[in-house]
Amino acid sequence: FFKSPESADAEILEGAENITIPSELLTGCNNYAIDISQGLDFGYRNSHIILELTHLDHVPFWYNINIRNDRPVSKNVMVRIFLGPKFGTDGPMPLNEQQHLFILLDKFKFECM
Repeated sequence: FFKSPESADAEILEGAENITIPSELLTGCNNYAIDISQGLDFGYRNSHIILELTHLDHVPFWYNINIRNDRPVSKNVMVRIFLGPKFGTDGPMPLNEQQHLFILLDKFKFECM
């Protein structure tokens, strides 16, 4: 948390690397099958063991973060990017419920000039 008049805003962008538009992070489930026969041996010749998986996937995205430092000197900060649900089964979730479900996606140091 900033203890001075610095401010920050962020947006999620999607699209090609050279053409990005503000949007929401779009997710969905994908299914795929893997042949795991090479790793298992049940004694049957020419048998195939297919493992079917469902996984959460997303449209490629980038985030753009703007930070303003109103101090006359630079300041090193730690930026953390979290992902969490906005809605539950009953609609919008209060922040105190959301915070227990957040996961850390990325973190990095940044020098505010």
